[in-house]
Amino acid sequence: MLRRNCKILVIVIFAFCFSQVAFSQIIDIADYQLEGCNSEWPEYLTTTWSDKCGNSGEIQSDNGVDDGVSDDGCIQYRLYTFSIKNDCEDLTQTTRVSREYDETNPELQAVEDYMLEGCNAEWPEYLTTTWSDNCSEGGEVQSDGGVDDGMSEDGCFQYRLYTFTVTDNCGNSSTQTTRVSREYDATNPELQAVEDYMLEGCNAEWPEYLTTTWSDNCSEGGEVQSDGGVDDGMSDDGCFQYRLYTFTVMDNCGNSSTQTTRVSREYDATNPALQAVEDYMLEGCNAEWPEYLTTTWS
Repeated sequence: MLRRNCKILVIVIFAFCFSQVAFSQIIDIADYQLEGCNSEWPEYLTTTWSDKCGNSGEIQSDNGVDDGVSDDGCIQYRLYTFSIKNDCEDLTQTTRVSREYDETNPELQAVEDYMLEGCNAEWPEYLTTTWSDNCSEGGEVQSDGGVDDGMSEDGCFQYRLYTFTVTDNCGNSSTQTTRVSREYDATNPELQAVEDYMLEGCNAEWPEYLTTTWSDNCSEGGEVQSDGGVDDGMSDDGCFQYRLYTFTVMDNCGNSSTQTTRVSREYDATNPALQAVEDYMLEGCNAEWPEYLTTTWS
């Protein structure tokens, strides 16, 4: 009799448990990804449960456990588990939460410092390089418009600093600078003056050229010759002639200076004219010869 009653009790318990399994449920929360990047994991998830008898309520998951990462390491996963117990069994359900995670700064392709070609070149409006990232696509990036970064001690070289800044999808950023130089000189060179002068003697040969020196704020300077000169007129009486010699010098940046020197010479290839004294006979006889004769010349 006792054995029979035990069998009946087992059957009743089994039937009760079967009914509980068939009708108890935890409302599913679909797997999802957190908004943003590097978001905090939820402390827990919340859902509801119910059974056939009309019992229901709210249930919290556990605090979750790490559940791996994507192949590129940019997506992390965490598994949250819901559990309820009734008299017959334990009922569980899981939700996988994902988040984009990246704390690595992007990489900028370096643009080495360089000097612009030529002299007084225009500054670039901006520079261009590329960037890459472990989790973002990367691509091309432009610098800012640059800021003045001083000059050399002699003032002949100017510098400008261009800055690249890039931020990836998770807010990690990198900054890099490139210093661009240029030779700059807007100052004309200086020629050592050669004062106007007169050649010594008369009918002297004109100089083939004149020589002076020049200096510059940014170029080396040195010696320079004039041109061969050009006729520059004569005095009203035609006895003095003038010749104009021109010096021209250009520095490394194309700034030039010009200076002239006027050379004079006394020139006369015409014989003087003597006022003729006609032949004549001294008066009287045995007259003394004149000591000399006198006339005029021009």
